[in-house]
Amino acid sequence: MDKPEKNNEKSSDNRTLADEHRDIEFGNNYRLEYIKHLISISTGVIIFSVTFMKDIITIQSVQKVDKYVLAVGWFMLLISVFAGILHMRYWAWYYISWGTNWEKPSAKLWRRKINIRRKIAEKLQVGGFIIGLTLLTIFTLLLIFK
Repeated sequence: MDKPEKNNEKSSDNRTLADEHRDIEFGNNYRLEYIKHLISISTGVIIFSVTFMKDIITIQSVQKVDKYVLAVGWFMLLISVFAGILHMRYWAWYYISWGTNWEKPSAKLWRRKINIRRKIAEKLQVGGFIIGLTLLTIFTLLLIFK
């Protein structure tokens, strides 16, 4: 009686190939933007803090420990930037491996290795960002409350 026509209505089970491709593309773009934003923010924080370093270093209350906190914070942000670059590169290699001989055992092993490295790079990128930003915040708080 009131059955929907197949041409006019799609159920969630009857997705087209174009729908699947669109979802995969959206996921890939989201992932890439996430990686690029972390790289950009890390780089921006490093550049911003280095730019004003001459003003901070002249403050008499900065001690050796504070300088080490700042240096380690910068180092962790640099780790985040380089890990982010590797993270993007590993994703590219992962997808390239699906394009050629993807069923061979050697290709599956290669993807497994790349996926492990990609996950390590992601953890280093996010961890370096969080630790670096935290250390720069601690450095700033030490300056404010001295």
